[in-house]
Amino acid sequence: MPFISIVMYIVLGVLFVLLMLQVIKMITSSDEDVTSKARAIIVSNIVGIIVILVAKTIVEAIYGKQEDVLAKPTTIGDIGGGVLADADLTIVFSIINYILGFVALIILIIILVQTYQLLVNPTNEELIKKTRTNIFYILIGLAMIALAYVIVNFIIIK
Repeated sequence: MPFISIVMYIVLGVLFVLLMLQVIKMITSSDEDVTSKARAIIVSNIVGIIVILVAKTIVEAIYGKQEDVLAKPTTIGDIGGGVLADADLTIVFSIINYILGFVALIILIIILVQTYQLLVNPTNEELIKKTRTNIFYILIGLAMIALAYVIVNFIIIK
């Protein structure tokens, strides 16, 4: 079984387990705040599962099943029955790199704004908590940008 399929099924399994835990939490909780948070997480999980399945279907429609593509040695132009044949992909990779750089710049600006807010009002506990969660999500975003950069520049191009 190809690596991408294994990762996809693991992610779908984790999302499904989280979905079931939130459903149980929503059913058993009497607190309205807990049930509303659980409901929001349930919707997010369902959207995530749908996005993964739709993306898999679209990729298989364009490139073919991964098992078929990996069965025979191919070049990037051969994948998908000529969809990418004779395509000059350097412009695509340049655009992707510019977009990744722009997103990294936006994240840097968000970090500066969050730091400024913390310096202006260091005693506000709610602001500190909000800033910590924002910085956590920012670090996740930076990790995703770095991973995308590595994938585009070292795995796909070379």
